[in-house]
Amino acid sequence: MNEQEGARFRQFVAARLEVVAQRIDLAAKQAGRNLRPVTVVGVTKSLPGGAIPLLAGLGLNHFAENRPQELARRSPLLAKATWHMIGHIQRNKVGQVLDHAALIQSVDSIRILEELETQSAKRNLMTKILIQVNGSREPQKGGFDPDQPGLILEAIKGLANISVQGLMTMAKDTTDPESSRPTFSLVRRLLDKIHSEIDTTKHPLDQLSMGMSGDYEQAILEGATMVRLGGILFAPELP
Repeated sequence: MNEQEGARFRQFVAARLEVVAQRIDLAAKQAGRNLRPVTVVGVTKSLPGGAIPLLAGLGLNHFAENRPQELARRSPLLAKATWHMIGHIQRNKVGQVLDHAALIQSVDSIRILEELETQSAKRNLMTKILIQVNGSREPQKGGFDPDQPGLILEAIKGLANISVQGLMTMAKDTTDPESSRPTFSLVRRLLDKIHSEIDTTKHPLDQLSMGMSGDYEQAILEGATMVRLGGILFAPELP
């Protein structure tokens, strides 16, 4: 990407961010309740590596990758940003994720939770995570069962080197974003239940990462505090 192309790319992303900010504000007002500020997490997996440094200074401070090796490769390109891990993690990649992610959103099983606890203890870290919930109940998706809050509660209570910030979920891939709302509502109610039964001094449980490019407004209407946006920010073919 030459200098002229880089400038056009920055202008394009800045314009998209402005539109997204307006839509987020409108959705928050429509929700009719006091919401925490919504954090936009830019998902950079579709971008060439050379585009990553060009995102500095545009007002987007949170970024995410879904593969540990890409997180390790790209996060130094925006070293002052906050990087998130949002994809499935294999146990042998936990250390690599801990080296580069400020927030791990995709803790989708007891096994990964235990490995994170073990590795965090060895490094004397207090690792911040979100528990991934399979709110859409799709068999091909990972995540804790939303119908077993007791299992999530017990898992959280046993943690010494992990701080659970909240929950993350994904709705079904659909052309009708309104159909995502039951999934988001389910996970919000689950967070409320867990929050009421956990010591929030250590585990704030006040973050809901829900909504992507196609349904982030619906997620905010249902209480999302964090949205994960890729295509709507970076793909020219989207409106």
